[in-house]
Amino acid sequence: MKWRVNGTKTPVVSGNWDPADIILVLDSSQSISEPDWQKFIKFTHKLVEGLPISKDALRLGIIEYNTEARLVTKLEDDKSGIVKKVDTGLSKFTSGRTFTCKAVKLAKDELLKNGRDKGQPKLIILLTDGLPSDPRTTDSAFASAHAAGIRVQMVTIGMIVNYMPINPKWSTVGFPPIKVVNGYTELVSRIGTITAAIYKLTKGQDSIKGEEDASKTCKMVFGKALYPFGTGASATHKNIASAKACAARCVEAKAKYGCEYDPKTKLCFEVKGPITDQRSPASSSWKQYGCRISKAG
Repeated sequence: MKWRVNGTKTPVVSGNWDPADIILVLDSSQSISEPDWQKFIKFTHKLVEGLPISKDALRLGIIEYNTEARLVTKLEDDKSGIVKKVDTGLSKFTSGRTFTCKAVKLAKDELLKNGRDKGQPKLIILLTDGLPSDPRTTDSAFASAHAAGIRVQMVTIGMIVNYMPINPKWSTVGFPPIKVVNGYTELVSRIGTITAAIYKLTKGQDSIKGEEDASKTCKMVFGKALYPFGTGASATHKNIASAKACAARCVEAKAKYGCEYDPKTKLCFEVKGPITDQRSPASSSWKQYGCRISKAG
């Protein structure tokens, strides 16, 4: 299916769109003024109108969040129905704080519950003008989404949020936040950039192998630890489903030396290093996997 630029009602990139499930997550906290909220709604309309939403292409759901998160529309392939829900379902006024963790968890749950089969890409596109009120739980929420294979693109709106540090692990590797420094007036004009990022994410040019990581691999071996043994972990990823998923996360996170995976606890450890070898520990009780970062091929 080909889609090309032609006014506001077709995507602003050309190419073949693969089927994918997308949740659009919109910050509606009180930091957004009423005029800006109206611009935000206008942007949402144009984005929905411009995406190839259909049974054979994209399905879209929308979440709005502030102190709480709520599903404006579940994943659907009926574009006209989604447009109506944007008109009737979004809040008329902004309020509350920025509990991003609740929105990310709700988006993940909707994608896993109502998304298509495991072979279809699943995306969260999150737009916000501020940092979360709950940074630690937000870290966990994004880590859980990534562990489930969900790809994330953030769009940060306004000067304040774009001058503040944002955890790079929230986003899919190779897809840093799209910075809309001049606020909601600029946002409408950046639909092309945002649509292009969505297109690339649906094509699989994302986290598990970002372009700069395509030459890296981490092959898991059961019973082989990284040595020197016991150097500690520079980072720990929770709820990782398998050794293979841990290896992918290790490459995605740009781990310097490699990772070890405990199938019992489902924890994936980025080994602190420095590492010079990989071998079986003297103790036979070590029932984990290990992988060293190396060049592919």
